[in-house]
Formats: sequence, C-alpha cells, structure tokens
Amino acid sequence: FLRYEPSSYPGTLTLFLTIEKKYQTEDYRLIFRRLASETRTISIPGNRAGLFIPPNVDETARQLDRCLENSL
Repeated sequence: FLRYEPSSYPGTLTLFLTIEKKYQTEDYRLIFRRLASETRTISIPGNRAGLFIPPNVDETARQLDRCLENSL
C-alpha cells in the first residue's frame, strides 16, 4: 500500500469540495492536477460532515446530476 503510485488519468476529474473548512488541509486540487489531464472543481456549501445531509445534499445531488448529464 505504501508503494502505490497512481497512474495518470487521460480524462477530466471533477472534485466536489466544501466551502467551509474545519481544519486547514492541503489543497487537493494541486494533488489531482498532477494526475488528470484536466480537473474541475465544484464548490458545495457547508462542511464535509454536512455534504450528504439537508440542505447541502440537494446541491450535491444537483451538481452530481449535472456532471452525469454532461458526461453523456
């Protein structure tokens, strides 16, 4: 597991990130930009704990639905 090195992804990677940050963490966008040919970031209101509970789950679902429609 410690030796795992992800390979590059030729497509677009979409990151769902919450607006509120409880702790200062590294910027995931910088990490994933090295792995995918293109990255998109979608900001969701609230924090990570509230991503899948009302009212933020509605916005998460809308954005995910939009991503799926655009991928067809």
